[in-house]
Amino acid sequence: MKLRIRYIFLLIIVSTTFNSLISQDNIDSILYWDNCNVLTWDLFNGEPWDSTDFGAASYIGIDVETSFQSGLPYLSIRTSFSPIVSWKKIPSDPLLIHEQGHFDLAEVYSRRIRKEVDQLRNSNNTNFDSYFNIYDSLYSTYRQESGKYDFETDYGKNLEIQGTWNRKLKLQLHELNMYKFKILLE
Repeated sequence: MKLRIRYIFLLIIVSTTFNSLISQDNIDSILYWDNCNVLTWDLFNGEPWDSTDFGAASYIGIDVETSFQSGLPYLSIRTSFSPIVSWKKIPSDPLLIHEQGHFDLAEVYSRRIRKEVDQLRNSNNTNFDSYFNIYDSLYSTYRQESGKYDFETDYGKNLEIQGTWNRKLKLQLHELNMYKFKILLE
């Protein structure tokens, strides 16, 4: 069982975060989502890709750490932004708002994961696979929604649809406010 948990944990870490792109020396440069952490172009310090027409790229992750708390599996979920690999070519206010939307969308899904994990913990479920299935399912949905966001907003160029998404994300963050990240002390 211990080997299986390690394998699943390793698989999730490798398949769902970008942290493998970042050396341990730069781990402190990761910015975690917070109401006060608004993206600015100064945070986009990576090398732009020559092979793309995109104006910017944000490296955003939904990071997970596992532990046991009160005898039950616990997933600590955080939304992260990596300045050292996020980049900009053509900075503009609308594009920055669009990139902030990606950060906010990831936080919405982090909160959804936390909500479902809390429900499992409240039912005293000790099966780690159940917790990881929630993470995998919602992470997959997040990736699809992120693609939909890019498509519908035309990467932030459609200002009207971008505004609609901004309002939608703000509302969802508010509705899921009780599931924002909290440091668990035990």
